[in-house]
Amino acid sequence: MYADSFFISKNAGGLFSRIPYRNPISWPFYKVWPRNSLIGFQAQERADLLAGANGNLVYSVPTDTEGKQRHSEVNATIAQFRCGKGRLIVSTFEVVAPSMDDPVAAIMLANLVGYAGTSFQPNREFLL
Repeated sequence: MYADSFFISKNAGGLFSRIPYRNPISWPFYKVWPRNSLIGFQAQERADLLAGANGNLVYSVPTDTEGKQRHSEVNATIAQFRCGKGRLIVSTFEVVAPSMDDPVAAIMLANLVGYAGTSFQPNREFLL
């Protein structure tokens, strides 16, 4: 799904399909909206990006841990990785703390846990 430059990947198998919205940059997401993004992805790695933005997320310019600004990359808000013999899902959405009183956070957290239990096969490796 695309709205402006934000996307939720079709590879995510209906992730968050129970949330009634048309534009993900809208009111239902105000409590969970990420304050950070995962940078360093290339467009060809889209299969492992479950949510994110093409280019800079909203109007900010992401900066990596070395202080280098990263313009016009694909910035993920949810990504999947291979990690050793297992798999890993990383999300920058704020879903844990608000999940007790926010229905969108509760749905997102439940959907992420459900997705983690599927047989997804990430391509990108998470290096420890």
